[in-house]
Amino acid sequence: RQAQVTARALTAALRERLALLRQVASQPVLASGLMEPGDVRALLDGLRANHPEFAWIGLVDANGVVQVATNALLQGETLASHPALESARLNPWIGRRHPAGPLAAFMPLTRDGEPPHFIELAAPLVDFQGQRIGVLLAELDWAWVRERHDELVGRAATDQGVSSLLIGRAGTVDIGPPELLGQPSPIAPSALPPMRAGPVLRWPDGRDYLTAAAHEPDAPGAPGAGFTLLVRQEAEVAFAAAQALRQRLQWGGIAAALAFMLLSAWLASRVAGPIRALSQVAARRQQGEGVPFPSAPRGRADEVAQLADTLRAMDADVRRRHERYQALFEGSIDAMYVRVNGQLEMANEACLRLYGATHMAQLRERPVFELFHPDERDAIAARVHRLTVLREAVPLIEQRIVRLDGQLVDVEVTALPFDDAAGPGIQVVLRDITERKRAREALQRSEERFQLALSGTQTSVWEIDLRRGERYLSPNGPSLLGLGAGQMPADMAAWRALLHPDDRGPRSLEFAQLMAGELDRAERVLRLRHSDGHHVELLVRGFLVRAADGRPERVIGTAQDMTERHRAERLLRQKDRLLAQTGRLARLGGWSFEVASGRGQWTDEVAAIYGLPRSEERRVGKSVDLGGRR
Repeated sequence: RQAQVTARALTAALRERLALLRQVASQPVLASGLMEPGDVRALLDGLRANHPEFAWIGLVDANGVVQVATNALLQGETLASHPALESARLNPWIGRRHPAGPLAAFMPLTRDGEPPHFIELAAPLVDFQGQRIGVLLAELDWAWVRERHDELVGRAATDQGVSSLLIGRAGTVDIGPPELLGQPSPIAPSALPPMRAGPVLRWPDGRDYLTAAAHEPDAPGAPGAGFTLLVRQEAEVAFAAAQALRQRLQWGGIAAALAFMLLSAWLASRVAGPIRALSQVAARRQQGEGVPFPSAPRGRADEVAQLADTLRAMDADVRRRHERYQALFEGSIDAMYVRVNGQLEMANEACLRLYGATHMAQLRERPVFELFHPDERDAIAARVHRLTVLREAVPLIEQRIVRLDGQLVDVEVTALPFDDAAGPGIQVVLRDITERKRAREALQRSEERFQLALSGTQTSVWEIDLRRGERYLSPNGPSLLGLGAGQMPADMAAWRALLHPDDRGPRSLEFAQLMAGELDRAERVLRLRHSDGHHVELLVRGFLVRAADGRPERVIGTAQDMTERHRAERLLRQKDRLLAQTGRLARLGGWSFEVASGRGQWTDEVAAIYGLPRSEERRVGKSVDLGGRR
């Protein structure tokens, strides 16, 4: 019985700590990667502060790299060979006792002056798509396990000659007499079937011991620690009471037998009464009542008292975890609700606001499908089937919900399944993305208008990140040179090769100075070779952007096709020269007058005929004297 109770309690304690890791690993914000590394470290440090038995906790990605860890220990280190990465990638895992390894340099010595030992606990990290993206790994201080063992065994058992040995997964003694620590088990556990009272065996020290073994097997969803507990008691001590009783029975006869019967009845009531009280409380707790487990009677230090204390400690841990979850649930800015067996059990304030409800009963009255847009109810049914029947996590998707007032709201939805005593449960998280969609649509319309404006003016926008070497060119940029997408030059040397030979000298020097930070802006008309062989005249402007420390950070500019405009300007100048030459040959002049502004202009021939200033536009009023004529 001592072996069974101790093994069960130690395994329960390790499973409780593993459940803490699983609770943290299952949080949606952690699995999605939405939390900043500093916030994740604060979460892990908070868990360790509440449970100092965790010597170290780290978030390890799928490649074995420690992304975030308590106190930043081993952060960035690779643990690819760590056994937990393979074992815990699919299921929660409890490892074995081992030296501190790379953490030894950061950990204090034990009270005995020895280097610390740990036992690994790990839980898989699963994202919203059900993909396993890493492991939440923890190193539990072995000294804490030993303290739990010593508390369970108790001083009374030691005084009675009872000692226990904890045999680890490797078959060596992890807890026991100092001379046996680290040694192979002196008694093969397989030779001892689990029982309340084992056989009398002779141990290597030459003494006979009443020996029993207990091994707590794995349970569905709850891995075991893989150890075996051997409990032994010297045969002389174990049977001393029986021998004395036999002598009393021989000498006391019927009186002794009657006394023994009364004593047995009293002992049965002493054990059965507290256990019955614990069982009744457990049954009431299963029905949902919040009654606490009773404490052991004062002065008792037997197994029943230990079981009562253990149940009270477990109950206190469960209550604390529930309170933390409740605080996270109620304080979340995202809408969250919980359904068990298809019934709405919990909904936070953000969820009530999102649906326009004032209390949870308004949502409980409506079937789950009526809370979503009719066009999406088939998808909802498929997701509910995956959650409740297949017990699979569903990916993050966008859907529309129907508020109680009939208004449609765009939301982002994710859900995770969990097991509850009342049946399969699901936790749903909804985030209002109405404003985000509006902003995204507005940005898309703005980008379309911007691109249309660039295309209409034959202008392209370009940018060069001087620190990263990254380049950007607006989508219409390649068309200025008759190129397709992906055909633009890859570096500055390739761009320089496209320049007209006459523009590769001082004309392009300004842009080299701009890139070096010697100028704040530059503007030049440069000729670049078109894909069909002719040169295109581009008005290139560039502006330097400096970082906060004054160093050049990036250059932003525009390139406008001026080819047709310059061609038209040259043609206009040619026509003006031709008209002027024709007027001089024919002695024919011309003039114009703008009535609204009162300004006029004339050709050189008119100036010569009338003695007016040449090639000048001036304000002439309502009339001008042209040789006596107005």
